[in-house]
Parts: sequence; C-alpha cells; structure tokens
Amino acid sequence: MANEFPISPETKSNETVDSIDSTLELRNFLDQDPTKRSIAPDFSNNFRIWRKGAEKKINLETIYSYHALAQGYVDSNSSLGASSGEVSFSGKWLLFGQKQHRPFYLSFRIRDRHAYGDYAPSEISSETGMLWNTVSGFSDAGFQVPDFYFSQEFVGGRLTLRYGQYSID
Repeated sequence: MANEFPISPETKSNETVDSIDSTLELRNFLDQDPTKRSIAPDFSNNFRIWRKGAEKKINLETIYSYHALAQGYVDSNSSLGASSGEVSFSGKWLLFGQKQHRPFYLSFRIRDRHAYGDYAPSEISSETGMLWNTVSGFSDAGFQVPDFYFSQEFVGGRLTLRYGQYSID
C-alpha cells in the first residue's frame, strides 16, 4: 500500500549512455535470484519477508545494513592496521496524513560502531601523526541513535518540517 501510491514525489532521472541504471537493475535481479545461494545468513530471508509485510500492513519501511572497512599505514619506521564495522537499522513509519497529502512520519536510525582489533580506521591519523583524518566514521563508538524525529510534508512534498534529533549528514 505504501509503495503503490507514493506520497512524496519521486526523483526524476534522465538515463544517458553512461548511466548505470541497467547495471543496477541487473544486480538487483541477480540479488533476488532464488536459485543462487546468498552469502547472508538464512534468517535474512525471514527478515526480508517481515519487512515487506510491515511495509504493507502498517506503512513501516525499514532497512538493515552492515559496512566494514580495513585500512593500513606503512612508512619506513612503522606500520599500523585498523578495521571496524557498523551495523545500522533505519526506519520510516507513515503514521497518518496520507489522505490529506500531508504525510506525518516517524523516522529513526540506530547503529553500533565497533573495531575488530586494537584500532579503528578513524584512529589511524592520531596514532601515526597524520595531519588529516583518513576516514570519517568507522570508529569504536558503540551503540548510537543518530536519528529519531517526526517529519511532516507539505506542498506536495516540497516542504518538510522535522521535529527531533537528526544527524547533520
């Protein structure tokens, strides 16, 4: 129901010769291929089914993601390796207002940032005396709630008011 009649206007794009849209569509097709064994754990299929059901029943759109990064530093005197990961769960829940074309959402994102070893990639610059950071994020910060806010769209989605906590990025 939430995807059949989107309330917010879709972003329009013009496909060019250099466009990767067809590549992305092919990737998505291969990703959903039931004959191909996924590298994700088997519970991910149950989670995907739950997500699709929640989206249809209560207008709750969710996404689960995991990112990892490994970096190394080598010079004539020393070397240092660092790696970390971030697991994130984000959601956008359409609470009411779809009939008046003024949708009211609850949006949230929770994450856990963790280092795999003694150092996270965000610490490489301070440990090696570099002038600039090599990466933003990818720290050992632990559990965080960077986004938790209500938002309401007006004027056909061209004006959005947000109330609550949301990250700068």
